[in-house]
Order: sequence, then C-alpha cells, then structure tokens
Amino acid sequence: MRFLSYFILFILLFSGCENSHDLKNLAKKLEDEKKQSIKNVSVEKKVPSKEPEKKVKVLVNKEPEKKEIKKAITDLNLTTLFDKTISLKFSEDGISFKNYPNKIVILDVFTTWCPPCLESIPHMIKLQKKYKKSLQIIGVLHEDKIKKSFALAFKKKHHINYPLTIGKNNFVLTENWGGVSGYPTIIIFDKSGKYFNHYNGSPPFEMLQSDIKKILRKR
Repeated sequence: MRFLSYFILFILLFSGCENSHDLKNLAKKLEDEKKQSIKNVSVEKKVPSKEPEKKVKVLVNKEPEKKEIKKAITDLNLTTLFDKTISLKFSEDGISFKNYPNKIVILDVFTTWCPPCLESIPHMIKLQKKYKKSLQIIGVLHEDKIKKSFALAFKKKHHINYPLTIGKNNFVLTENWGGVSGYPTIIIFDKSGKYFNHYNGSPPFEMLQSDIKKILRKR
C-alpha cells in the first residue's frame, strides 16, 4: 500500500499537479484508506472456535466370576468300556488312582468327533507302549449320548491300548476338577497322584515324553 501511495504521488507530480495543498490532501486520503483496509482485514479474521471436548467411553473388561462347585467330592469311580471300575480320590494337589499305585497317570479327556483328539491318540498309544511299566493312560470320553457299541468300535478302529471310560461320572470328574476349555484336555499326574502338568489341545509327542522323563528323574 505504501508503495502504491508513492507511485501515485510520483505520477501526479509529473502529470502537472503542482499544488502542495492538493498533494497533502491526496496523501492524507491515501493514508486513511490504508488504515481502513487494515481495520477491515483485522475484523474479517476468524477467531478459531473451541470444539466441545469429546467424552471417551472406557470399557473395562471384568473377569468372569469363577464357577464354584456346589458339591465337591473326594471319591469317584469311573467305568471302563469293559465294565471295570477305576477308583479316584481327590486331594488338594491332585488325584490318587487306587488302581495304578506308583504310576504316572495321564487323563486324556477327548471326544470321538474332535480332529485334535484323533491326532493325539497315536501319541498316547506310543507312550503307553513305551512306558507301560511306569505309566497309565486313561481315555475319558466326554460325550453324554455316545453308545457303548460305538465307543468299542472306535477303540478297536484306532487300536487304543489303554482303557476308555464312559458315563456320567466322566463329567463329574471334569466338573470337580474345574472344567475343561477344549478338546483334548490332557492332565498329567506324577507317581504320587500330584498334579504335574496339563495341555489344552494336542501337544507333540516329544513334549509329553519330556514330562514323563522329568517325573521319572524325580526321587
């Protein structure tokens, strides 16, 4: 704007405007226009408005309440496919198996329709054969409507060399233990019946064998 004022004055001087009074009036007029333009610009500036604060909801995931067992038991009998009884006694740190004293016991809680269960069966067969003097595997069928004839055919088809239990007490066993979250659920107890380890799913043969060797090394 200042440059424009000087430029106009320069033109007027050289175009015949010799009256100083006129020049002063023109200069004043230009200066007033400059101030007015600055004022207009300052008025037109937008003042940024403050956005209202957004409220963020924080969701807190509460842990599910632990399911308490209304009727805890201490003794339980499981029934095999050949109508033999396997007697269990619950304790604070595990389960003692009266039929298999001084033996490592593996409970394999499984179903006949579960692919990972089928994957784990060959491992169990191999372990039972390899460590038959110090290990006993028990297959716990977790199907309430399974027919005994079907279970016997399943055992024969897969060449299972360890007992399979059937019936409602299988569910009493898992409920009293604390439930199962999937199949298979494999629970390992040492020779004294103390809980040693467990797996949800089908672990590799080497992992199961490693657990057995660790127990056998214990004095």
